Amino acid sequence: MELKSINDNVTQLKLSNKKNKDMIEQLKFIGAVPTKESKYYTYFEFNGDLPTTADMLGFRI
Repeated sequence: MELKSINDNVTQLKLSNKKNKDMIEQLKFIGAVPTKESKYYTYFEFNGDLPTTADMLGFRI
């Protein structure tokens, strides 16, 4: 799992399809749409800076 800021107000979440399968399914269930899906990783983008997005998703950074 990797969380990084890609713009001033956009944060990207990179999840491993193998290790984070349940989280990917939960995010899709609540309406998050993946911006990219590859064989190994699924990417999501969220509006908001890194600390705000991490807090909303329940991550500690």
